Amino acid sequence: MKSKYSEVHQGIAIYVEQTLVGQMLAWPMFTPLELRIVNLIAQGNKNQEIAVIYGTTELVIKNYVRRIFDKTGMSLRLQLSLYAA
Repeated sequence: MKSKYSEVHQGIAIYVEQTLVGQMLAWPMFTPLELRIVNLIAQGNKNQEIAVIYGTTELVIKNYVRRIFDKTGMSLRLQLSLYAA
């Protein structure tokens, strides 16, 4: 017969596992550059401004932003800014 104590610990272990899996699914993995781009977007920078900062083209930044939107399921810079806050 199982003791109540082991049932409680088993319940806690299941809860922790589900919580961790949920967090991993809720926070898509970003590259360090994607995180910096998200931060710059949240600060109000446009793609062209971000491109100048990184010495690249606006098209390259647009591709990064598209991938960030794909990972988060968002489509607006405002959403992304609120998400980053």
